[in-house]
Amino acid sequence: MPLYPFLRRLALCLAGLIAVGIAFPTTTWSSSQIDRTELHREIRSYLLEHPEVITEAIDVLRARQAEQAETELRSVLETRRSELVASTVDPVLGNAKGDVTIVSFSDYQCGYCKRMLKPLMEVLKQDPNVRIVFKELPVLGPMSTNAAEAALAAHMQGKYRAFYTAMMEHRGALTEAVLRDTAQKAGLDMKRLDRDIKQKSIAGTLEKNIALATALGIRGTPAFVVGDRILPGAVDTNTLMTAIKSAREAS
Repeated sequence: MPLYPFLRRLALCLAGLIAVGIAFPTTTWSSSQIDRTELHREIRSYLLEHPEVITEAIDVLRARQAEQAETELRSVLETRRSELVASTVDPVLGNAKGDVTIVSFSDYQCGYCKRMLKPLMEVLKQDPNVRIVFKELPVLGPMSTNAAEAALAAHMQGKYRAFYTAMMEHRGALTEAVLRDTAQKAGLDMKRLDRDIKQKSIAGTLEKNIALATALGIRGTPAFVVGDRILPGAVDTNTLMTAIKSAREAS
């Protein structure tokens, strides 16, 4: 093999290792191998003359890492598909027997989550075969947890949509007074709410949602799972509709 193609390949390997911070151990070379000092000199010279090799190596490394991450994500989605789309405790809006499911992770103190109210409702209007599963994911403090618990209690009364809509339309700080006022306006039985909110099943559901989000690499809200895709952050109606189309075609 000509020297420079060999050095280029070797330099790519070394640059990739350097990119991930791998140290080279001291090695004893036999007399039949290339002199180590000479080899180091040639590699150093080549990298100085062709620094773009390091960028190429980093690009290759990132591409491989992205491919591996996607493979791992697909595996997690497949393993936990039932937990995502078929849990009997999660609120569901839209067509209960829809052929495509959007799984929504949200927090009632999240401004970007509030922006998603309109796109999600628009999707339900445009596509009668979509169902939306709501995973309460309180990540912004104690009031977020209180609101998520109230939302699941509202679901037990068949009032989830009214409560969810009112909460997402609220602007300003979320306090206990605001939470109770919103629940009343949504038509909840307040005595039953106070009783149901203490049920262990509600706390258990939130714990499972947090564990599921962690397994999927979801670190904030909002986030949406559509088919084999995760859409992080706020998106528009067209993005959701495109994801729905892709999921439908892949099924």
